[in-house]
Amino acid sequence: MLVTLAGTLIAILPVLVAYAIWRLMRALWRLLRTPRKRMGVLLARAGRIRLRRAPAVVSEEGPRTTALAEEVARLKTELRVARAELALAEAAKPRGGLRLPWQRPADDRFHQAKLAFARAFHPDRIPDDAEDRAVRAAVFKEFWDVLRRIEKGAEVSADRRG
Repeated sequence: MLVTLAGTLIAILPVLVAYAIWRLMRALWRLLRTPRKRMGVLLARAGRIRLRRAPAVVSEEGPRTTALAEEVARLKTELRVARAELALAEAAKPRGGLRLPWQRPADDRFHQAKLAFARAFHPDRIPDDAEDRAVRAAVFKEFWDVLRRIEKGAEVSADRRG
């Protein structure tokens, strides 16, 4: 029985040695890796810390710092004005195509009147059996071009020649 136990231990010995070596290597890896992690945390914390300047350096830069702060404030004001002018220019640009209700300007009475006119007189919306179908279609054709010219900002004369 002793021989069998010794034979089994000899057979298991390489596995036990391999396991011991693996545990040692893993412990060594943790020891080597931990300082790098700690160093990374320390460096990250150091990035948030601001270094203080000596009072002599700060006093020398006082007027220069004030001038730079005034320049930054002036440039911010100019930027705000330029952005406002750009927004006005963008709003004044004529836009073609379909505009969704949330894209229309608040005071869009002309557009609403044009839509109401189209709903009332467009030939596709007039029932086929309506007695005044031809009259409504003629009114639509006559005035739709006038409405388009008004929308584009072109001159519209009082006579029918446009």
